[in-house]
Amino acid sequence: MTSKISLQQSLFAEETPAVDPAFAGLERVQLDETSWIDYCPGWVTGSDQLFERMLAAGRWGQRTVTMYEKKMLEPRLTAAFANDVADPGTPPELVEITGLLSARYDVVLDRIWVNLYRDGSDSVAWHR
Repeated sequence: MTSKISLQQSLFAEETPAVDPAFAGLERVQLDETSWIDYCPGWVTGSDQLFERMLAAGRWGQRTVTMYEKKMLEPRLTAAFANDVADPGTPPELVEITGLLSARYDVVLDRIWVNLYRDGSDSVAWHR
């Protein structure tokens, strides 16, 4: 990354990146009959160090999207990390994260997409 990224780091997070395979502390919030959110505070520790690794290793770029019949660059950077331990750009914690989430939710996650908002000028409209 050539641009300077401002990061509000954790005050107390100096530990090595790790993931809790037991999902201890998981809380499920039911939104309606068919929708819910799982929230698991502390599931990933050492997130500041993991973020720094992802920032350095990611193949960051702007994708082209079509909005209102015009092609334009997305106002953010995006990188994909493959769920492959052989890929030197993928931190091993991300391989573990995709494996644990795939098993828990019975889906195959083969990569993690990450969006990077560099400053107050990077944004997208509300969406889901």
